Parts: sequence; structure tokens; C-alpha cells
Amino acid sequence: MDRRRWSVRRSVVLLALLPLLALAGCHQGFGTAPHGAPATGAGQGTLTNIRTAAQPGFDRIVFDFTGPAPASSAKYVPASALVGNDDKRVIVNGHSFLQVRFSDALTSNSTPVRRTPSLAEVRDMRQLESFEAVVTYGVGLTAKNGFRIFTLTGPNPNRNRVVVDVQR
Repeated sequence: MDRRRWSVRRSVVLLALLPLLALAGCHQGFGTAPHGAPATGAGQGTLTNIRTAAQPGFDRIVFDFTGPAPASSAKYVPASALVGNDDKRVIVNGHSFLQVRFSDALTSNSTPVRRTPSLAEVRDMRQLESFEAVVTYGVGLTAKNGFRIFTLTGPNPNRNRVVVDVQR
């Protein structure tokens, strides 16, 4: 009886802590230095959609993946660094530019190559590269503000998201 009660208590405590650990991992601080997020599993994820939304204090970009979310990184780059598969410059509207890169990722026929959200900070998004399991997007911003990048998993294990938040 005592062993069973201990097991139930341990399970309750673990279930209470898991959301807090996930929340702490995804809510890193905003900054302008390059940073990224690890992959959620082995294999290649397929980018299927990109969504944007205004949140209190920041603009959010959500990259939807089927399969594991790939390792991702984001960094500020000059406009001249926004080049495509053919090594030609891709015009992205904005004053500052984030380059968002996914390693071990694919695109699908439904993957958007351009988004022009009507948000305060995020002005334009264009696919720069989709070649040899690397997918890269250029994000045009109003100003060089702090950003964060993190991964959200589930609830379906085959649906994962990489999120980029840009402060206003």
C-alpha cells in the first residue's frame, strides 16, 4: 500500500513539473545575438506551413513541421547575405533582416515561399534556400529588435513547430 501511494505521489509531482519545465525551456530571453533550438528527434522534418500573429509585446512566426522539428537557428544578417539557391540576392522588404535556418529539413508543395504579414515588426518573409536538407528564410523587420527561437512539440508527436518571436 505504501509503495503504491508513493508511486502515485511521484506521478502527480512529475505531471505537475513537466509543464513548468517545458515552459522554462521555450521562454528564453530576447536578444540580438545568434541563437537556435535543437531538433526534436531523428530524421527529417517537412515544413508545411508558416503562420504569423501579433502577441502582446512581440510578433510571432510559427513554422509548422510534420515529423520532427529540425535543428534551427536565427541571426541578424545584412541584406546582401539574403541569397537563394542560385547565389542571387533575394529582395526581402524591411530595414533589418533575420536569417532563419533549418538543418535536416524538407519543404512540401504547400510550403509558402513568401509571406507578407501586416504586423508591427515582421514585414516580409521569403524562402531563400531549400537544398540538400537545408531550408532558409529571410525575415524583413522594421528594426533590429530582440528575438528568441524555440521548439514546441505535440500534442500529436508528428506535428511540431519552430517559433520565432520578435520584440516590438
